[in-house]
Amino acid sequence: MNPDLQKKLEKYEMLQQLLHSRPEITSRVTQMTYLIFEFDNAIALINEISYKNIASIAYKQSIKSRLISMTVDYSQKIQSYAIDQQKVFLQSTTLFSVDALDKLPTNELLKASNQLYNIIDIHLKDLDTFSLNQETQVQYKTAILLCEKTLDNVSSFSVEDYFTVADRILYKIEKRVKDVRIEEPEFHLEFRKVIKLHQIPIVRPQRLRPLANTLVKGCVKGNVYDTETGKAIPEARITFKKFAHLTPVLEINTLRDGSFNNKWLQVGKYDVTISHANYRTQTFSVMVTKDKDCVITTSLKKAYNDVIPQKQEVIRLPE
Repeated sequence: MNPDLQKKLEKYEMLQQLLHSRPEITSRVTQMTYLIFEFDNAIALINEISYKNIASIAYKQSIKSRLISMTVDYSQKIQSYAIDQQKVFLQSTTLFSVDALDKLPTNELLKASNQLYNIIDIHLKDLDTFSLNQETQVQYKTAILLCEKTLDNVSSFSVEDYFTVADRILYKIEKRVKDVRIEEPEFHLEFRKVIKLHQIPIVRPQRLRPLANTLVKGCVKGNVYDTETGKAIPEARITFKKFAHLTPVLEINTLRDGSFNNKWLQVGKYDVTISHANYRTQTFSVMVTKDKDCVITTSLKKAYNDVIPQKQEVIRLPE
């Protein structure tokens, strides 16, 4: 990392510390908690990518081990939730062990981790008592993205691109802080003081160096079918999340014939989740480009709602 970016990172970490030091205020500001998580995520990615050698075999193994450890830990937590709520299907689809994951190639590990991440996301509002929340999801997504970057065939963003992401988040944070300057004048003053003291530029979106093809739109379309019958699945939910982001940028439903079509999705890499109440959720990544339509044709398996068998009492007859 060049000296200028290093100084900028240090300044961002000082601002990050300020934001975390006033939870009694930030928790009451609209979307501020989420924006701080996003800011933390961007800074974590910058740190990891900057100071580690992506080509190093040892580093790749450490990143993979970290993801395996988190996946097993989160798996055990959602297992506890599934047992508590008597969700047999959820138990069978979220059980992972270190040995089993360690034997998987990286691309299969990423597939399993993304599946668990999305399952947690679906049940997130009920998982707080099991130590799974928005913050742990940010940490988990960061680990997945870092592991994804170790794949040689994955085209990923540079450190400069993540600074651009951090700039955009900081711009939104600054707007939220400005909105509460009357109710929380001291906090607003502290924030402005850090900005001014450390000369952190609040760069407006139109002045940012855009990510590749930021304003260029592409087309996504396709069909969703039932794996067993081959019939179209209407009302399947298709969610697109931008790379390195947790917030969906597009959510659409399939029509009666199982088809969907959108011509206004910004080009780039996306995590796609296809879900339906009666089917198993499917997750994968796609690249949306300007020159070629992104065609997604897939099928979903039925999600059978198993019933937990009741314990049977064994009565022994006297001999």
